[in-house]
Amino acid sequence: MYSKIPMLKFLASTRTVQILWNKYNVQNSVTKYFLETDECVEKWNSIQEDLELKFKNCRIIPKELRIPLSSLVKPIGDRIKKFIENTYDYYLPNHFISMISWTILGIIDEKKTAGAVIKMKIYHLTGVSK
Repeated sequence: MYSKIPMLKFLASTRTVQILWNKYNVQNSVTKYFLETDECVEKWNSIQEDLELKFKNCRIIPKELRIPLSSLVKPIGDRIKKFIENTYDYYLPNHFISMISWTILGIIDEKKTAGAVIKMKIYHLTGVSK
């Protein structure tokens, strides 16, 4: 039986983009986006475009990696956005992206993440950590 294993370069690239999405200023922008009543596509796209520019303009990243890394921003951002829309109702912690668990393929592990969200909601409601 043959199964495809992702290349190490792809795994490292997706992890790098996930780390950038987890930065404090990005989390604040995303939280602000979801707390506003007019969640328009242009505002979400501007968050993604800012992250893409960070990769394209980063001088410490080799030139041959800048474009591939910036091209992963949108797919990962779309997964984050969809997950938030489907998971969070009225409670959106400002550090929610750090609660997201990822598979090695760059896909959100919904079961592990849901567990973290439930624990956070229980803590938020009771003030007691488990």
